[in-house]
Amino acid sequence: MLKLKNLLILVLLICSITPQTQSKGKNNKMPENISADKQELVLNGWGVRRKFCMDLFEGGLYLKERSKDANKIIQADAPMSIRIHVISDLITSKRLEENMRSEFDRVTSGNWGANKVNIETVMKAFKEDINNGDVFDLVYLPGSGLTIYKNNKEQALVKSLDFKKLLYSIWLGDDPQDAKLKKGMIG
Repeated sequence: MLKLKNLLILVLLICSITPQTQSKGKNNKMPENISADKQELVLNGWGVRRKFCMDLFEGGLYLKERSKDANKIIQADAPMSIRIHVISDLITSKRLEENMRSEFDRVTSGNWGANKVNIETVMKAFKEDINNGDVFDLVYLPGSGLTIYKNNKEQALVKSLDFKKLLYSIWLGDDPQDAKLKKGMIG
């Protein structure tokens, strides 16, 4: 029993000291620049979403110009993108949809209200099977709205700046899904 307890303590210590934000991920899938409708976006920063000591996905934030002001980024009516690179077999379509619904509940305090239709539109983007290595881009362009791509294929479009603000607040808001991931994305 003592050996098992010592092993558990060792695992917890290792998990607690493992860096969770990185300038380069283990799969090195975050390019320095991406193009969104002829708009050149630069990698602002990125990190790894971890849960229970397991890497789930790499998240990168792309902007026209680098910024460390998360609230300004959320509020901006400017070209930007969040890239989610799946790096775990644990992420499935069902789990991602459940997680996104939970996150929308969290950031809206359970009151989807006027966002319900847009949230359901976004949920359709996660219906297909999800595999380790898949890449989701949540691209916002002024005048066009928020487009979600999976492996460069358009999955959903929501023409609303307010909805972009809500969605981006999941990762960049005052109470983000993962504070260390937010810190990495802000740079």
